[in-house]
Amino acid sequence: MNRNSLKPASDNAADILISCLKKRRVTTLDEMKKTLKASRPTTFRALKHVGYLSSYSHAGKYYTLNTIPVFDSNGLWFHGDIGFSKHGTLRTTIVVMVKGASAGFTHEELQAILRLRIHDTLHDLVSDRLIGRVQFDALFLYVAPTSNISGSQVEKRRAVALMPTLSPRDDRTLDMAAIVEILLVVIRKQKASVSQIQGILGAKNIMVSDREVESVLDQYDLKKKIKNYPSRRLQK
Repeated sequence: MNRNSLKPASDNAADILISCLKKRRVTTLDEMKKTLKASRPTTFRALKHVGYLSSYSHAGKYYTLNTIPVFDSNGLWFHGDIGFSKHGTLRTTIVVMVKGASAGFTHEELQAILRLRIHDTLHDLVSDRLIGRVQFDALFLYVAPTSNISGSQVEKRRAVALMPTLSPRDDRTLDMAAIVEILLVVIRKQKASVSQIQGILGAKNIMVSDREVESVLDQYDLKKKIKNYPSRRLQK
């Protein structure tokens, strides 16, 4: 694309917009129009000139500079309840996530990660054959659309499901959903340390202690796969 064609009508419009977005981090088109005192087309030209991302949530009404987000392991970044994806739209994001998931995703897992209702979107993606859906116990598992990849995803999910329930060491009971999330991180990122596992889960709002992560690793004899295991015991 010819960069000159994206040149804002005002010489300082881009600088004003960058300053606005850096201060607010996330804003709407109407707010930017007011800041620039410009029309919608002029504002969009300035926005394209500086480089931006639109939210995959809230019908794409929110914008941020493409240099602001620090994406998590799923390629997501949140400002409050507003979600942005390095993959772009919600549809594209789900397709990338499902195809790249070593054990697929359930509807509940995807909804928790993306933080919004996605039932209709999943239905449409399956109908369009962009992702697959298979019955797994009492749930549907969303997988890659090709049988060779989806078969591997189902097998890995089955291996996780067959693992015995953990007897927790901590006072609180670590539910099976959290255990599965820890195991999925280990499957995807075998060189992740205990602290990195905590960070990945924390980005999904799944809070686990280092002791709980280590309990899972001990229970399933996974400590040899984890970098720098144990993380803190050597310091105690």
